[in-house]
Amino acid sequence: MVDVSESVDLPAAIEAVPEIEQAIVSLAATDSDTIGILGDGVRFFESVDEMTTQLEQWRDGIADDVFRSATRLPEGLLTSRLKFPASKARRIVLFSDGRETHRPVAEAMPLLAKEEIDVLWRPLVGLQAPEAAVVGVETNALTAFEGETVRMRVTLVANQSQDAKLRILHKGVVMREIDVALDGGDQEADVEVPMTTPGESLWTAELVPEQDHFPLSNQSMVTVRVTGKPRLLVLHDSPKDMRNLSRALKEQEIEVDIRGVRGMPESMEGLLAFDAVVLADVPATSMTLQQMDWLKQYVMEFGGGVAILGSENSFGLGGYYKAPVEEVLPLISRFEKENPSLAMALVMDKSGSMQGLTIELARQAAKASVEVLSARDQIGVIGFDGQPQIISELRPASESDAIQAAIDSLAADGGTNVYLGMVAGKDMLDNATAKIKHMIVMTDGQTGAADFHGMVQAMTESGITVSSVALGNSAARELLSTIVEMGRGRYYETVDQATVPQIFTKETMQASRSAIKEDLYSSLLVGDHAMLSGYREEGRR
Repeated sequence: MVDVSESVDLPAAIEAVPEIEQAIVSLAATDSDTIGILGDGVRFFESVDEMTTQLEQWRDGIADDVFRSATRLPEGLLTSRLKFPASKARRIVLFSDGRETHRPVAEAMPLLAKEEIDVLWRPLVGLQAPEAAVVGVETNALTAFEGETVRMRVTLVANQSQDAKLRILHKGVVMREIDVALDGGDQEADVEVPMTTPGESLWTAELVPEQDHFPLSNQSMVTVRVTGKPRLLVLHDSPKDMRNLSRALKEQEIEVDIRGVRGMPESMEGLLAFDAVVLADVPATSMTLQQMDWLKQYVMEFGGGVAILGSENSFGLGGYYKAPVEEVLPLISRFEKENPSLAMALVMDKSGSMQGLTIELARQAAKASVEVLSARDQIGVIGFDGQPQIISELRPASESDAIQAAIDSLAADGGTNVYLGMVAGKDMLDNATAKIKHMIVMTDGQTGAADFHGMVQAMTESGITVSSVALGNSAARELLSTIVEMGRGRYYETVDQATVPQIFTKETMQASRSAIKEDLYSSLLVGDHAMLSGYREEGRR
């Protein structure tokens, strides 16, 4: 097999013919041979004379620039093996300069070795006349929005150092032109081009060197599908804070819809109206489980983009631990603290109104709190109806199996006395030695009058903070809100039972700050985009 691509000097290929003839003459009578040439494909000949005639015609006349425009060595070798007869030792002798333009020849070697085909390489002299070519062009994206800048990476090759111009053409019009210093080998050049024409657009990379031998090899094309202007949905606790971002994006011809934290669409169709969603300072508790599941599908099944911006309402602190959308995030929501020092009491309503799914979700919420704590944090669980019941004594979260088994015993029955439950929680935390002491109180009903003010004040004086969760429309919202104001904690209310586990993980991490790690970090470049132009590996902190 003789490489006749443009990088090979045709006289050198012709000079190899006597060597090929001698090799054929030396074969035994039972041996057989096949002769062919490689370029942008494979051609076989009946005799050496027929191949020689073809090469001499190209040398003295007009060469087949299309066939010689590429070097597909691995494809050629794999095609050549199909010529071998059965029950014979097999060998391919490749006359080539070894320069591929599409795939490396090494890709073909494992299969050839598996089939016990011997491959020998005989070097050929490369083209001596000045030659430069475009090997190929790739884009960082095969689809783009109208107005978006796409980076085109052009692979160039030259056999001599010289100056050249690289042009990007669309419909025959030069859209960009840069100067390139060819170094006599393989190299790449990046050109950033704005997409201005909707639909399937064909782009041509054209090299114009000072000296050239095969002008036909100086172009390569790529297609980019350009869609309409991108639409972006931004959710933020304070939409007015997003005005500057909105103006900046609109200047880039990006349509922006800014909504509050509860502005997540109520259907998958609503989500698919946007090309990306940004959650800025948005807790998971502001979305239903169905909305978060849609958001997960939006990314995994439909290729939508989601960005969650760091804040005290994102990731672990936002209640994203084990939420459906966490599966599509590049970060985990739980961080192991080095010096944990939290003692937490969960004071949970287990009255008769909590029966069924509600008590099951309450158990899930308590278990989720155990999971996000550090192994050396402490947690205790108290259930209350008309009287308090110690479900699990205060003990290290490292004993999670035992704690979670105890939580499974939480059963709904009886009346509601929040005060006695909190008293039991206070007694539990008073005996703890942790630096941080915190209580979470949850109820779905009303409770009798009691000295909540005095109890919470005593808790505050002893360093215990209190947060509360009002579950359902019948919960004692005013009381729970007041307790939080006095107890320096956080107040949650929800009518969606399914959000309770997210509320508990969010509050647990808020109390322990276990999701926060302030340190230097290294970013990892995993894709290519025009906006990353000039982004370097060193010094990225």
